[in-house]
Amino acid sequence: MSAPEPPVPAEPAPTPPPPAASSGGTIDLNSVTFEQLRAENLSVTQATRLLAHRERLGRFGSVDELDEVVGLPQDLLEDLKRRSSV
Repeated sequence: MSAPEPPVPAEPAPTPPPPAASSGGTIDLNSVTFEQLRAENLSVTQATRLLAHRERLGRFGSVDELDEVVGLPQDLLEDLKRRSSV
């Protein structure tokens, strides 16, 4: 009689990369995606404008450059600045 085969260990679940944006977390302006901006309650237009501005700049040098993005309401702008980094 042969010995029973040992159980095959389950593969560990892959560790997801840290998000560039998450509610209450820090938003990396140079890597945040459209979907992440939408999850941060930016409208389609606002998210598109922010990403288009980043594309024109190449990258954000500081969070104060958010002031140059057209169409962001002042309250959203201040909230984004508080929660963002570059």
